[in-house]
Amino acid sequence: MKKLMREGKNVALLPGGFNCAALFTTDRHRCFIKNRVGFIKYCLQFGYVVRPVYSFGEEKTYSTINLFESFRQQFLANNNLPPVWFYSRYGFMPNDSGEMITVVGDAIQLPKIEDPTREDVAKYHAIYMKSLVALFNDNKKEYCADPNAEIELE
Repeated sequence: MKKLMREGKNVALLPGGFNCAALFTTDRHRCFIKNRVGFIKYCLQFGYVVRPVYSFGEEKTYSTINLFESFRQQFLANNNLPPVWFYSRYGFMPNDSGEMITVVGDAIQLPKIEDPTREDVAKYHAIYMKSLVALFNDNKKEYCADPNAEIELE
């Protein structure tokens, strides 16, 4: 990824990874992002643009068994093992519960800082998270089954 960034290529990254999957809970909007700051550090080093992205409808795709969340986060997800038990009325195929809509937020142009400090990273990570929450709130009435839903950043 860093090689592509040095070359100025576009990259896409899901910062939550397996930890985001471990948080998946039916009918809740949860994102594992609070401690995922590395992508911001790299984007600062290379002066990249970041865009918050959220997919509505994913929370309806499966039913989940949400036992042992701490174990799933700390052992399974942190060791890159699939950390979620899910099912649907079609077995392992997703429910046909409606559309899944992905919305893309406004660009956040980051400055180029070759050696960003922890404070630099924290500042721009906070801006990213605020933009993600705004993106969710701006679009939930149109794309969310529950217009009063809240996004949970963990």
